[in-house]
Amino acid sequence: MTTKKLTLICAALLAASCSTKNENAFLVITKLVAPTAVTSGTTTTCTFSPASDETVFATVNASAPPTSTKGFRLAAVVENRLTPNTNTTLGRLNSYDFVAEQVVVSYEAAGSAAVSIKPQIIPAGGVVKAGGSSAIGIDFFTPGTTGVPGPGTTLRLVFHLEGKLLDGSTVKSSEYEYLVTTCGTATCDITSACP
Repeated sequence: MTTKKLTLICAALLAASCSTKNENAFLVITKLVAPTAVTSGTTTTCTFSPASDETVFATVNASAPPTSTKGFRLAAVVENRLTPNTNTTLGRLNSYDFVAEQVVVSYEAAGSAAVSIKPQIIPAGGVVKAGGSSAIGIDFFTPGTTGVPGPGTTLRLVFHLEGKLLDGSTVKSSEYEYLVTTCGTATCDITSACP
């Protein structure tokens, strides 16, 4: 065996053994954004915009989990860095749009407090077009979440989105870490302005 062949085999083995540590280069979570209240007449709704500034160090009243009218909800802004693969000459439609189905979240104490929240799989929905970005709403503290520490505790949320491309392949986004601090009053969390 020549040195050239041995070098190529070693390079191939090295490339095959690399791990990306749950990082996906084409579906990247770039930031988390808070909802914006929009009032039209007597109706107020909350929307998420990928153009919004990132929400830094959010506070959450975890004792009031999300309901149909109130809850702690942020949106992950996801960039789909795949180029659309449409080819009208061949009759092929774009199959690189990402359809989010769920979020996998783990909760960690960022200090000395004990956290006994089990990892959660939370339903999510939204589409991120190939070559674009979109905000996918996430209820980080769902009804029935137990083990949330008391007010003043900093939690690290580590999460990624899972879903499918339009061609049917199962994919997941990059992993994202985010800090929240628990609080204890009804209006202390950053999303309390939204119905």
